[in-house]
Formats: sequence, structure tokens, C-alpha cells
Amino acid sequence: MKKLYFLLAFIALFVSCNLRAQEIPGFVILGKPYGSDETIELERGKITLDYDNLTLYLDNVHFENKEWKENFISWGGIGKGKKLKIVLVGENVVKIDSRVFMWEGGDLEICGSGSLTAHSFSYVAFHKWLANNGDIIIRDCKLDLAGYVNSIKAATIGECKDCLFTGLIIDNATVKAKGHIGYDYYSSMVGLKSYKLINCAIQTPNVTFGHVNGGSSFQIVSSEDGEIYPYPEEVLIAPSPNKVSIPATLQGNVVVYGLDGKKRMEMERGVNLYKDKNGRVRKCVKA
Repeated sequence: MKKLYFLLAFIALFVSCNLRAQEIPGFVILGKPYGSDETIELERGKITLDYDNLTLYLDNVHFENKEWKENFISWGGIGKGKKLKIVLVGENVVKIDSRVFMWEGGDLEICGSGSLTAHSFSYVAFHKWLANNGDIIIRDCKLDLAGYVNSIKAATIGECKDCLFTGLIIDNATVKAKGHIGYDYYSSMVGLKSYKLINCAIQTPNVTFGHVNGGSSFQIVSSEDGEIYPYPEEVLIAPSPNKVSIPATLQGNVVVYGLDGKKRMEMERGVNLYKDKNGRVRKCVKA
């Protein structure tokens, strides 16, 4: 009886510790694990980890090393309904061979009054590599992203709606993100369940979020001859200094198209295409 009691107690302790380990993330910064509050002084700038509040501060960090093969910062799952916040202070620049941020799950918010240039020469700049729930929120900051293939990649387990887990929210932020042209066209942002732009808009002409080849995930796309394809060049999302108003000429006598090349009965919210009197294709954004 005592043996059975101790066995059950051991199992309960093991399960409790295992669940606790799943709730608490393990941070790895520049190859070194951290599990408590820490300030990491670099040659240029510093990283501060507020462990209990799940907050990282990047303060004027400059780390450029094309030979660096490990992720700059990575962390495990942070638990359902929890969020890791990365606050940008000043100008931050990270250019390495591997991923700049890689994480398992949970919400990630990047915010602050500063900026971050995040370039990966062989992988993805921001990589959520496990297919589980958690959004990416970019708020009030400036990002310049580039990866070898994608700038932002969220893991999926297929292209059905139930196979997608990550939404993207960009709120009053400026984001530049590059895709890649190789054997095919690769979009800068891929694997998204949803997207939402608040107080900002896509400034790159003829570019939007959309689906490719009948898939359900959103990515950055463009259209040519009615065919939608991944947009591999740099896309700019930024607060609009002045929203484009609907031209007076668009009063029922001009044919309007969507980015998919299909005719529209009227101007729709978002990006609309039309031809001016000289036959040139113009873009009009309806708020």
C-alpha cells in the first residue's frame, strides 16, 4: 500500500512539474539559457529580461554577424492566453545567419517608440515554428524585416481553415518586409490565419493580403493578368499621411477591378484598380 501511495505521489509530482514547465518559457538569448530577470550587456546596447512579466527590452542593440548560426532570441510556449512583449528602445539592428526571433507559441507583441532592423541571411527573421494558437501584434514601432525566404512565417499543418493558428495585427506601426525570388516567388509574410491593419495601410501599389492557389492562409500577394501570386519584393505597411480619396471621375462611368482582376460593381473598401483617361492603371484606396 505504501509503495502504491509513493508511486501515485511521484506521478502527481511529475505531472505537476511537467505542466509547470509547459507554462513557463525558457528563454535562450545569443545561445545562453535564462530563467529569471537578467540584463545582458552587449558591445553595443543591452537586452533586459523581465521574466515574471514576460517582457524583453531591446535597448539600442547592434549585433551584426553573418557567421552567427544560433537564433538571436528564442523561447518556448508561454501558455494559453499569455503574451510575450518585446519593447524597442532606440535604434536596434540585428543581422545574423539564423533567425532573429523564434518561438513555439502564445501571443507576441512588439511595441515601443524605437525601431528594429531584423535580417536573417539563411532562414526567417521572425519564425513561429509550432502550429498552435497565438497572434503576432506589432504596435507603434518601426520594423525592417528580411529573411532568406520569408520575413515572417507562422507554422501551419496544412491549408484548411482549421490548420491555421496565427493572426497578424499591425497597429499604427511601420513595417518593411522582404520576400524572395528563387526557384519560385516567396512572399514576405506567410502562414497567417487572419490579418488586421489598424491606423495604417499597405503603401506598396497593387499589393494586399490574399490567398494563393486556393489555399486558406493569408500572405502578401499581388496580381498580374488576373492571376494572384506571392509578392516577393519589399512591401511597406505604414500609417497613411493622407488617405487616397475616390477620384471625381469614378462616378459610375469607369470600370473598377479588384487585385484579383475581377470587375466590381462599385468601389469596395480597400484597394481598387481603375484606368485613367490615358489608359494607365491607377490604385484607389477606399477607407
